[in-house]
Order: sequence, then structure tokens, then C-alpha cells
Amino acid sequence: MKEKGKKLFTIIVALFILSIMVASVLNFSLPNNNQEQQPALSYNNYDFYLTQNGWMTEKNSKQIIMKYNPQELEQITVPNIQISSLKLAEKTYVSLDINKNEIMLAASDLIRNLELKNTVTSCPSDFPRCEDLPLKTCNDATDSIVVIQFNQAEIEIVQFEDNCLFIQAPLQKINMITDKIIYKELGII
Repeated sequence: MKEKGKKLFTIIVALFILSIMVASVLNFSLPNNNQEQQPALSYNNYDFYLTQNGWMTEKNSKQIIMKYNPQELEQITVPNIQISSLKLAEKTYVSLDINKNEIMLAASDLIRNLELKNTVTSCPSDFPRCEDLPLKTCNDATDSIVVIQFNQAEIEIVQFEDNCLFIQAPLQKINMITDKIIYKELGII
């Protein structure tokens, strides 16, 4: 019976992340009084539009929607990360505190905008509501398994080592860091 509850909870978390992604795309795609919207910002030859869901631009005919625009992230420093390793993994565990909406949204943005496949929601420790999810940390990363671990703390650490992307920052800064990682990978920054 416990296995059924674990599977159900995993499905619910996955559906929550998927519904956020679908709603954001559908909401931006709706027409706006048949008027051509003017970009609110141009950055490195990309036009950015402020929408209800955040800042939107296009790259290779694909909509990219982020919480922050590139100018807001100029002071954020992140290392160069080999995102190709994340994309080639047999399985990617996204390890986070599922009770923190800001972290859930940052993880969802990272998965959606970098088009990561075979992702599994997990927890770094036994937080409330994590009892039915796998517990994964950077120590669990292998050559074929990647771990993306989010951690809320005052000390900021962003590193990619041994197939683990570790993002630690104050809660209000986690989305800024993930947005910067995505913009760098897409060649926008």
C-alpha cells in the first residue's frame, strides 16, 4: 500500500509541474486585443516582452519564459556548466524541498527551458511530504545518473561537479540563479 501512495504522490508532483508549464505557454499564446505587442526590453539582439508569467523571448522559434530579464541578472555570477551532461543522462534526479514553491518553480523552469528528459522528483532529506519520494543528494550522482540539488541557505554556492548541479542560495535568489544558468546555456547572456 505504501508503494501505491509513493507512486501517486510522484504523479501528483509531476502533474503539478507539467500544469505550470502548460498554463504558462497557453497564457502567453492568447491574443492581446489583436494588437502587436512592443518589446519592453532588447538585450543582445533578443526582444523581451513582459507577460503575466514573466519575461518572454524567442530562440530558434521556441518561446522562453523566465521570471527575470537578463538585465536584472547581470550581477549574478554562475560558473560555466556543461548542460550537455544533464541532457545525456539516463536519469536526472531533481532533488528539492517540495514544500517551497519558489524552488519548485525554479526547478520547473530549468527542466522546461533546457528540455531535460527522464527527470525524477526527489528530496535531499526526509522533509514533510517527501516520505514517498526517493532521497537523492549529490553523493548519488554517477556517470549515467545526474542529480540537480536545490538547497535553501544564506551561503550561496553554485557548482557542477561529478554529474551533480548543486544550487544553494537564499530562497529569493534561487530563481535568479536558475534563470542566469538558462540564459547562459541558450547563449542569450
